[in-house]
Amino acid sequence: MNSSLSISRFQKQMMAEHYKRAVDCKNSGKPVVYVTATFPVEIVRAFEPDIAIVYPENHAVNLIVNGMAEELAEIAAAR
Repeated sequence: MNSSLSISRFQKQMMAEHYKRAVDCKNSGKPVVYVTATFPVEIVRAFEPDIAIVYPENHAVNLIVNGMAEELAEIAAAR
């Protein structure tokens, strides 16, 4: 198997698990924090080790790559 392909699959799996954890936290009433790429997440982890941390920049890229950005932008604009 091509190593770059296996790395890509691994990264996709990691990101899916990361966002699933954030959704699970939200659904169970646990806090989810959005931070920017330059924010030191260690500060949040020091006070709330079980908090879900999400980076909006990564989420936006994920939506673009998966072809969902235009559809979701239209939904957001309609609201």
